[in-house]
Amino acid sequence: QRLAACPARARLLRVRLHVRACAPRTRSCARVAAMAAQGSSGGGQAQAGAGGCLVIICIEASESLVEPMCSTADLQQELVPYVLSQSLQNPAFLKLTKPERQMRVKNLTQKMLSGETGGVGEDEDGDIAPHRFWAHLRTKYGTRKGHLLQLLKLLEPSIRDKQVALLRFESEVDSPSMSLFVRASEPCSGVTAGVANAARRDFAPGSFSVGVLSEWLQDSFSGRRAPPLWSRFVLECRRAGAAGFSEVRALVVCTAAQSIDTTPDAIGLAAHAFHHESKVVPYISSVSFGPQCSERLAAMSELCAWTGGHSFNVNDPSSLRPAAEGLSSHLFSCQTQAKDFHERRLYYGQKQALGTCYLPLPRLVQSDATAAVPMSPSASAKTRSVADLLRSGLGNKFDGTVPSESMLMVLSETTLAMPRRWGRSLRCWREHRELRDVVFGEPGGLGLELDEPLLGEGSMGAERLWRLRATHPPASALKMKEGSILLSVNHARIHEHTPRSEIARRVAARPVALTFANPLRGSGEGQAAGSSFAAVAAEIAIGELREGLQPLKKDGPPLSAATAKVAAASGNAEVGKLRKLQAAKVLDAVASWGASDESVQPTWLEELSESPGWVGRAKASSSLDACSCTPSIIFRVMLFGADVTTLARAASASSAWRHLLCGGLREHWSSLEGEGQKLKCPQYRLWKWVLRWGPGLAPRQRLGFWRWTFKALEQTPPAPAPAP
Repeated sequence: QRLAACPARARLLRVRLHVRACAPRTRSCARVAAMAAQGSSGGGQAQAGAGGCLVIICIEASESLVEPMCSTADLQQELVPYVLSQSLQNPAFLKLTKPERQMRVKNLTQKMLSGETGGVGEDEDGDIAPHRFWAHLRTKYGTRKGHLLQLLKLLEPSIRDKQVALLRFESEVDSPSMSLFVRASEPCSGVTAGVANAARRDFAPGSFSVGVLSEWLQDSFSGRRAPPLWSRFVLECRRAGAAGFSEVRALVVCTAAQSIDTTPDAIGLAAHAFHHESKVVPYISSVSFGPQCSERLAAMSELCAWTGGHSFNVNDPSSLRPAAEGLSSHLFSCQTQAKDFHERRLYYGQKQALGTCYLPLPRLVQSDATAAVPMSPSASAKTRSVADLLRSGLGNKFDGTVPSESMLMVLSETTLAMPRRWGRSLRCWREHRELRDVVFGEPGGLGLELDEPLLGEGSMGAERLWRLRATHPPASALKMKEGSILLSVNHARIHEHTPRSEIARRVAARPVALTFANPLRGSGEGQAAGSSFAAVAAEIAIGELREGLQPLKKDGPPLSAATAKVAAASGNAEVGKLRKLQAAKVLDAVASWGASDESVQPTWLEELSESPGWVGRAKASSSLDACSCTPSIIFRVMLFGADVTTLARAASASSAWRHLLCGGLREHWSSLEGEGQKLKCPQYRLWKWVLRWGPGLAPRQRLGFWRWTFKALEQTPPAPAPAP
């Protein structure tokens, strides 16, 4: 009776029963596919040779890929017994005195927590080097890279006879930094284009090998960071459609727990991009290693179900084989046809119609059964367009304090070598943004005392962050301000929940770059619009234009041309005369604007129409101020002050002054007939004179000034094109 009352629920139940009935057939298909792979039958190879199916494997090559899969508590629990047992077995260590042994154990513990590989440099430290301790942790707990290679080894018979494309991506962890603007943008230089090409690898049918993939991943860690995933993934699908592939089957391997590529908003945008931009929508399955956030797992699971695939989460090695068998039987099996994937897409389409989905993804397929199901109010409320997702993404703040790979390479340079001599100017530029970058290259202590965050109910602002209490040699020579807030260590963002052991592990590396915020800045969170714009512009300039190019020389271009112009301008004796001549032209242009002998009102007021309300009131009143009656007075005052801020504030004093100082700018701009015509408007000449000969704008005012300028130009009608 309940099913008869709700036809939609009855159809959904029939689909579920059909899926359960197909489960034994799926397991039998897995056994058939395994036998076909071992027997090297020619049917699969013929299909792969025809180019009907393309396999894309996306691997997240994050820092956690080679780290042991152990928690901080497991690391501390393993550290002390290992150091003590290895130290007692070392004859050189036993000959030391008790204070020397304590100091040696402390230094070894700090080096092991730093994550250094540690070469065998000294004989007494050879048996208890840090690289042996980390090898012990990798052997006991395993790594995500080991699990990845083991998974691909199990899948190798199923994908060997297919065309395979590998994409290595490296996403931003936790909060996005400025390096994302550089790595996600279209390459504009040969260096960045080479980085994008190095993060991709093709395998012809029959040539896929896990050993070659392992070597490729090992070589990738020595280069620059790879670009993000989804834009490149969509591009690969478009290329596959243009190349004639009928279907694309993809496997996404996620290794980082907190990645911006796996956020629900990013996955929603990726689904819209697949739906609107790619000719072939891929069948996506995913595998996540280690503990993951429930929201991210749900988002990735729905993306896979939307495309017709499956999602797996692997926490221990015992789960690798079941996951590999499921992927072999469903995603990479030759027996799985397009109708099997279409069935899962139809099932997800019914869930979308009922409004039980977690993500607002677009409708990919729609059959007669799903069209008959009315859209529920909850499903309609969840429907979001690309514009809605982009608006919600505007709330995600980009972290401009964490330097990118290119900028950190410059900031970490401790010498004044020619290729990195401009690193000092970068430090000075970041100091103007209230960020202090310090670099330590020598081994030993840093001489920094930090106060831990106070996470109580009464703590506010900077008390909830890591703060600098005092400095000792060698840090005391840097003259750092007490109370400065520690923001980042190399690429790692430091927040109130970062443990002291994690900070000690990261600062033990050499060289190490630490970024502090000015204590007057407050909590250290948030940035002004001008600072964010300057950070983005500098990151793009460093990452795209300067990285990989030849060093700048004073005697060669472009610095030689710039220095020649500066020398010519500074050595010109006619500069003062030119300044007076331009000021005199401005005053001569407004000399006739004053009141004449026959009329009480000034000339500029008589020529105006009475359409604005203030013009009629000014003509009716005979009490105008002296500057409005004689405009040359206010122009002379503005030329004497030569300050843009004073000029803008004076224009806001009254309607008459606003018309006198900047009223004719837009009208004169719209009346131009050619691009090469000189601007003879007195207001334009006044602003140009003040900007050229005055003190200029403050750094915090430049972004607002240019925004006002471009807004003024956009509101005016465009100038007519010149005659050919």
